[in-house]
Formats: sequence, C-alpha cells, structure tokens
Amino acid sequence: VKKNFLAPLLRHFDDEKVFAVTSKILMPKGERQETGLTRGEFKRGFIVVGHERKEYSIAIPALYAGGASSVVKKDRFLTLGGFDLLYEPFYYEDTDLSYRVWKRGGKVIYEPKSIVYHKHQATTRKFGAKVIKMTKERNKFLFTWKNVTDKRYLLSHLLWLPLVLSFSLVKLDFIEFFSFFCALRRLPRALQRRRKEREYIKYSDKKILELTSHPLRHQKEDRRSQKLNILFLSPYLPCIGIHAGAGRMFSLIRELSRRHNIYVLAFITRKELAYIAALKKHCREVKTVLRKPYPGLDVSSLIPSPIREYHSPAMRQEIKNFLETHKVDLVTAEYILMSDYLIENHRSILTLHQLNFLSYYRDWKRRNPFSRAFTFLSILKMLNYEIKVSQRYDRVIMLTEYEKRILNLFAPHLKVEVIPTGVDKEYFSPGRVKESNDLIYVGYFLHSPNIDAMLYFCKSIYPLIKKELPKTRLQIIGYQPPPRIQALAQDKSITVTGHVKDLRPYLARSKVFINPVRLGAGIRGKVLEAWAMAKPVVSTSIGHQGLEAIAGRHLFIADRPEVFASQAVRLLKNKKLRLEMGMAGRRLVESKYDWRISARKLEEAYQGLALEE
Repeated sequence: VKKNFLAPLLRHFDDEKVFAVTSKILMPKGERQETGLTRGEFKRGFIVVGHERKEYSIAIPALYAGGASSVVKKDRFLTLGGFDLLYEPFYYEDTDLSYRVWKRGGKVIYEPKSIVYHKHQATTRKFGAKVIKMTKERNKFLFTWKNVTDKRYLLSHLLWLPLVLSFSLVKLDFIEFFSFFCALRRLPRALQRRRKEREYIKYSDKKILELTSHPLRHQKEDRRSQKLNILFLSPYLPCIGIHAGAGRMFSLIRELSRRHNIYVLAFITRKELAYIAALKKHCREVKTVLRKPYPGLDVSSLIPSPIREYHSPAMRQEIKNFLETHKVDLVTAEYILMSDYLIENHRSILTLHQLNFLSYYRDWKRRNPFSRAFTFLSILKMLNYEIKVSQRYDRVIMLTEYEKRILNLFAPHLKVEVIPTGVDKEYFSPGRVKESNDLIYVGYFLHSPNIDAMLYFCKSIYPLIKKELPKTRLQIIGYQPPPRIQALAQDKSITVTGHVKDLRPYLARSKVFINPVRLGAGIRGKVLEAWAMAKPVVSTSIGHQGLEAIAGRHLFIADRPEVFASQAVRLLKNKKLRLEMGMAGRRLVESKYDWRISARKLEEAYQGLALEE
C-alpha cells in the first residue's frame, strides 16, 4: 500500500449507503491489467466486467470492489453471508458480493486518492492457466444465472447461449464449452440463492450498469434523494402579503423545505416582526438583523448607495457564527443588495429579482435634462457593480429571459438560469363573489415604480375612462402608500386601502386588474395573482415583460393613455370578454406559473450546482 492510503477510503463511510470503497491499483512493473475502477456492460448475453483505464481525480461509483484492494462494512458483509462459496475457489466472488449490494440500493465507490500495488494473479497462477480459465468461464455463467433479473437481459442470454457454445466448438475452445457443463452442476445452488435475493431487489440490472458506467450519474441520483442544507441571505424577511419579492422567497422556501433543510439570515424592520413565526414553520432556523437607516448618496463611492445600505458588521458576524456551527451545501444571496456577502469556499447563487441598472435607465429616460445629467452616474455605477459582482458567483438566477439576454450581452460566459415568479393557484383561485368594484391595482409603495404607475394612471388614463363610464370605481391596495398616493382618494371614486391582510376578497370583487407600470424591471407577481383569480388584465409593455402571455388572449397591452383607457372600458362593458380573458389567464397560471413548477426548476439548479466538481 502507498502511505496514507486508508484515510481516503474511510471518509466515504459517513454515507450509510456505501458498502465498500475500492482503491486505485498500480502494478509493480508498470503494466495495468487492473486499475481498481471496475465497470460492466451487457454484451452477447452476459454482463462482461473489467477495469477502466481512464484516470479520474474524484471518487466515483464502481461496479464492484476488488478483493485485493478494498475496505468493506463488516456488519453488512456478514449480513450478506460473506463471499458466496458458489464461486470457489476464486473469481467473481467479489463481483457477486458488490452486485448484490447494488441490487439492494447500496453502492460501491472507487477512490483514486487511495493507492495500492497489486501483483496480478500472483496466487491463482499456481493453479495453471487451464484451471484459471475454466473457473472464470464457469463463474461467468453462474454469476448471470444467480443475479441477472431484467427480462430483456435474460431473454438475450438464452438466445445467445447456443451461439456462444457453438462458436467455442468452432474455435476448438473446449475449455469454454465444458465450463458451461461445469456451471450446470451448480445451477440448483445458483437458483436457490437467486430466490433468496429476489425480495431485496431495488435496482434493475440496466440501472446498475448505467449508474456505474457514467461517473456522475449515481451521484446525481443519490443527491436527489438527499437533503441539501441551503442558506438564504435576504435583504427582506421572506413573507406573504408585503411585496412580491418577499412573497416569492417565502413560497419557494415553503416548497423547497419539503425536501431540504432551509436556513434564513435576513435583514428586518420592526413592522416585519409579526411575519417571522410563519417563516419559521418552513425553516430549520431563522436569524434576523435589524436594518439600519439609509446612508444617503455618496458620489465619491463606486458602490451604489442601495448596496451600501446593507453593509452591516452585524450581518457579517451572524454569517460567521452560523458557518462555524452548521454544514452548508449551498448559499443563495437574494437581490443584488446581498451580493457583497459572498461566502468563500461555498457553492453560491445570486438571485437577481431585477436588473437594477435597467430599472434606473427607464427612470432616467423620463427625467428632465438637468436631472438626467445628475443621475446618469448612478446608472453607470449600478451597471458596473451588477456585472462585476454577478461574475463572482457560481450561478445567477433571473426571473425573465429578457433580462437574462441583457445580462449575457455584458457577461457572455455568465451561467444564468431563469426561474420565473409563480403563484399559489390553490390559495388564489376564482371565487363566486358579486363584482362590486370596477378597477383594482396592487403595489408595494416603498417601490417607486408603483408610485409612478398610480400617479400616471390617475392623471392620464383614469379621466378618459370616467369620461366614457362616469360611475367607474378604482381601488388602490398596497403597503405604506405615501401621501401622494393617499391624496388620490380625494376623488370619491378612488379608494386607497393601504396594506390588507388578505388580498383575495378585493380581487374577487373587482372586474379588471390594471397594471400601468412604466418603470422598474423583473416580473410582476401581482399580474399572476390576478390571473389566478381569473381576472382580466390591462397592462403596459413593461408590466407584461417576462410573462409568456399572448396579447389579446391573456391580457390587453397598451402604452398610450387613450389605448389603455379604451381597453379597460371594453372589458368593463363586456362581461363575456372578461370571463374569457380571465379564464385564459387562469389556465396560463396553471400550466406555467405554479410555485411548484418554479420550485422544481430551482431545486434542479441547486442540485446541479451541488454536484459540480
């Protein structure tokens, strides 16, 4: 053995499924009849086994653990009855043992960091070449008769058997021919053992050969059956009812927690404290840090001021404390705001809920020339920061294909996956409630695009609708509406409710959902909620971005005030059209935007990253 050969083997036994770990084999004189990396393939009616000569630097599955170079679990070895005397005096007993383990759902690992030197056939050659060959051929038959259970493989074996025996006679290879009859003498014992093993079968022959022929396949399947420890770093508390981003995080955590261990470290405001209990139901642990006041502008810093708001020694200490006491497989930083908390030596994912520089740019285009000159630097700083920081992460998650394409224009080699926002289609479902309200808008008013949307609508669009339908009513719902939004209620036909505990009754009573958003980026979760409630939607192009919807079928799209107003009036006047468009939106949600679909995509991204070497 080579120095320190044992430790690399033993480390794999933390995994309860591991039965044996086999070493890399070197030959004293340099020849490589055996390598330790054992493979098998079904060929001409038999499972043909051998050693692969390709070099690997990582531990991977092997078909069997060679008797000369492996460590096995003693208790499992004894439970299996040890080596089967069916194969005495030698050959195939180690293959048979490992194959039975695979059949039962266990596994055998090849560890290249453990090296042993092996003299090939140093003992068996004393029996002579003819006895060695006869024994090997006989045991090949016995191994097949005892272990192969796939019907296609058995049928193939029976069809090939006469051809194999006939061909051996043509070659005058009488040893191969007579080995068959030697095996027949032990057939009753092989069938007896076969019956005993039948009740333990979990893996088919085909699956075993696939898992042990492709280096990462078993690891991937095995990882899917294991829980990942996932740490979420968030600038807001994941919760339902405040804004779409927090709702997205909460919903995905809820779905992922069914199969994985979720931990959350989040900034929090005092108003969010009431939502912690609901989050804890789905997490192994939740830690929070009180968010400090906004630091204000600093034109001398290259770091955008919103990022600096979340620079917190307290959060860094919480992360440090957490990592000292927990095993973490993946860390996901939510929003660009948390991107500075990249944790070295951990698989890391950055979720960009929107491209902030794109949102800044849209806002910049609507400003006056003086204001543009002042704010252009903010766009450049955010652009530089988002591109630079994204490339430090192993993977980036985005919400829309549109923004993924924009990001890849600046960083073509960045690994980006799109996981759209979803909706709880069971929670938000069509109700049979009398529609007592006409128009409804929902927005998180600490997010400036929602303020702009309502001011724009009430100034430029709503009067056009009222001119056509004077009795129209508008309801504005959202967290912390500022004075400018509250002042809109001076119009008696407009109601500003602020935050509501349950949005569903308000959506159910409204006829049309409006989304006159002109700024911002990302995907609009509020539209999905309206669709889930089977409500028709009138939206701007920006408000529709990222949604796989067809204009005219799932919603109306209008960017000019007069067109927006006319489409809203059209829906208010036509109940049949409202029902048709609302149900089309509902069907779209069911097929593409269920949270379970998004969670499954996210889980696949996590698993793929966790398996990368």
